[in-house]
Amino acid sequence: MPHLSPVGDSEPVELAFEFDVDQSWIDSVIDATGEKPPRRFEVTFDLREVARELRPELRRAHAIYKAVPWYPLLAEPTDDPWIIANAILGRWRSEQAAEAEEEVERRQEEARRAAVKADVMRWIDQHGSRRLQLAAIRGYNINRLYARERAAKDLPGFWVDFGRKALVRERANPSEEALDLETVVDDFLQTIPSASESISRIVWLARFPPDMQEHADLLDDVSEQGEALKIDDWLGRYPVYLPVDPALRAPSGGDQ
Repeated sequence: MPHLSPVGDSEPVELAFEFDVDQSWIDSVIDATGEKPPRRFEVTFDLREVARELRPELRRAHAIYKAVPWYPLLAEPTDDPWIIANAILGRWRSEQAAEAEEEVERRQEEARRAAVKADVMRWIDQHGSRRLQLAAIRGYNINRLYARERAAKDLPGFWVDFGRKALVRERANPSEEALDLETVVDDFLQTIPSASESISRIVWLARFPPDMQEHADLLDDVSEQGEALKIDDWLGRYPVYLPVDPALRAPSGGDQ
């Protein structure tokens, strides 16, 4: 018959922990004694003396304690294994939950970027110029070219403010012409997929976006400032402007 016997003797299992105490406890000791106690304490548990139902949790807490770069923080010094195990496991679970939430957010952001990129490539394939299509296929940075061409098609007359160079002031007492244009534009935006959630706002352009300024420099008798309708974060990144003065609007055909 088989004979089973241990090789060697059983050994007691001891688990050692170090932990920090909260500053409020240290302050209370200083107030009571005039002396500052140490922040860090240590305690060792003999598992034979720990309640059976706690042993698995304490062992798990010790494994985590050995793996993480931090010490548990307790309200005061203690040799209660429940308190120490809960301090370690509670913080570890919170960190795991935070990491899981960050991972979900990261994946959502990746999915959003992939969807944006797919929309860009789909639009370029259907509406982009040959230049834009070739540049996109060959992997060049086409952000500005794409934004200009899409603005020309989706938002005719608008200027894209690359780099946010325009100087914008709040428009007090807007003109009737600007208010009428605002009504027309906001109705129009609801029909445009790239701007369906946008609303315009009448502003005073104290300094034009660079492309608009280049256009204005070619004109005679135009103001260097004026009313415009502004849309924030078009395509998720660009402010765009529609001048109230028709002469200052972007030319059609994407030739900004």
